[in-house]
Amino acid sequence: MQWTWPWILVAALTALNLMLIPFAALLKGRGRSKDVSLMRLLQLMSTNVIVWICLAAGARLYSAVVLSGTMALFAASWMAIRHRALFLDLWHASTEAHPIDWRAEVWPFQWRMAVSWVSGYIIFQLFNPILFAARGAVEAAQMGMSLMVVISISTFATAWINARAVDYGALIAHRRFKELDGIFLASLWQSIGAMSLLSAGFLAAVMLLRAIHHPFAERLLSPLPLILLIAGTILNHVFLAEAAYLARSSGNRSCGSRSSSPRCRSAEVCLWPGGTARSAIASVFVIVMAVVAAGGGTAIFLRSRRRWRSGQIDVMQEPFDSRHPRRRRLSRGMRQTPLTLPVQSPAFRKINDGFQSAPRGLDAGKSSRFWDQLTSTTGGDENYFSAEMGDSIIRFARSHGADLGGRVLDFGCGPGHLVRKLLAAGVDAEGADFSPTSLERLRQFGDAAPNFGGAHLIESIPTTLPGDTFSAVFFIETIEHLLDEDLRATIPELFRIVRPGGHVIVTTPNDEDLRKLGTICPDCGCMFHSVQHVRSWNVATIADCMSSAGFETVAARTWYLDQSWLRSRLITAGARILRKRLPHLIYIGTKRSAR
Repeated sequence: MQWTWPWILVAALTALNLMLIPFAALLKGRGRSKDVSLMRLLQLMSTNVIVWICLAAGARLYSAVVLSGTMALFAASWMAIRHRALFLDLWHASTEAHPIDWRAEVWPFQWRMAVSWVSGYIIFQLFNPILFAARGAVEAAQMGMSLMVVISISTFATAWINARAVDYGALIAHRRFKELDGIFLASLWQSIGAMSLLSAGFLAAVMLLRAIHHPFAERLLSPLPLILLIAGTILNHVFLAEAAYLARSSGNRSCGSRSSSPRCRSAEVCLWPGGTARSAIASVFVIVMAVVAAGGGTAIFLRSRRRWRSGQIDVMQEPFDSRHPRRRRLSRGMRQTPLTLPVQSPAFRKINDGFQSAPRGLDAGKSSRFWDQLTSTTGGDENYFSAEMGDSIIRFARSHGADLGGRVLDFGCGPGHLVRKLLAAGVDAEGADFSPTSLERLRQFGDAAPNFGGAHLIESIPTTLPGDTFSAVFFIETIEHLLDEDLRATIPELFRIVRPGGHVIVTTPNDEDLRKLGTICPDCGCMFHSVQHVRSWNVATIADCMSSAGFETVAARTWYLDQSWLRSRLITAGARILRKRLPHLIYIGTKRSAR
């Protein structure tokens, strides 16, 4: 019974991996899809490398234990290190105010997911037991090893779909279907191209190993069944991409639920007759994928897509159950304001130059209340850019000659995440903000630091801060929030308080498409950016704006800020070579002489 303990351990670790799935889903719901996709990619790469090492070292069945254990350890460590504050905040949160009706809110999705997962198991994992029973351990091992490699390639290619799927919901809500189709098709073809290229490389490696009679070639399928296996997986990849598209269409359940059962039944029918040979199994697998998944799934996809495109988008259609009393009240309130507001509204127009008026319903009082509320919650800290990227910003500023040797101010400091990092770096730092709530949090830790210069309340512009004082002023992820009149007053104020020879360091999203995070209030119909951005900047516009106030540009660059210096450099360099847009814009200017 040498298989007993490996089987028990794999079952236990698989259960642990299933328990971690809701945590990743929660991060996706908070807009951290990119982070989750990066985690999955690195998880896949690291676990496969470790498994291959274990197989080469003779671990045999325990290699599967290492695979499941490494996946669980990697995911748990990633989320604990990068998102600890969020999960601790949720752990201590009260659930009494937001009860969950399992039958009305969870079960309608849960049974569909269960059917889909069982279908996936029958299609992809039932090969090995059938081959093991019909043809023995050798052919079963060949199928299992080849299938693991092909699924790994498919998972890697799916990152192209998941990375852009986060934008689908906003595009659908604004009825920007042409742009949605363009993004979907581009990501689909890119992912298919990546999958085809990697599969071709794998197939070429297998053929080379067979040509030189390497013993490792006997552990993998021969070229013909391997080609069929790859072709079927690519067809299934198309189905998964279509399911991701429909899943964002106001909670549409069609693709991935109605097609799950027939896909599942067809797999049962086809596998048993094909159990006598690997090529037969692979052939029927391709047929099932072509007819049921890619064929039937695409038919459902096109029909569902036409149906919800032809009418009004009802955000309450699904997943809410109208039979639930709390859902009925919420449904009535939201349907008073249907999502049919024009895309041409200033709130959703991309702004690349000049000053645009603020979106309807947004004013300084509302914005201040928004950030005060965010500051009052521990989980809200993740929404502050400097909490995650503060060290990288300081490193960038120093590498470009910013003077941090005198008094340094974080203008618009919020609860003081950047000030905390400056103090830890030995800088004489202080903060200034409009929010008394934020400044109170800053004082809680700042007063204990000997190099803390204080927390200054800004009541109006110009401020009461002394002029020609600070060797450096940080203005982090704030300039994109300023209304026209505030912008015209604030930039000259920064110039006034910086000492001659000092520097200003400004960061903002690079060439942001404000429409992607556009939000509509279901109560009043007010249109606004989800984190209060009112304008978009690029290298030219920010340099012009700062120079008009008297600053001389030292650096105005697009960048990829990251906690890892090496990763930041590599991604920035790679994006420039490939001519891809970088997400961050950093400006450093100096005050040569008093105005």
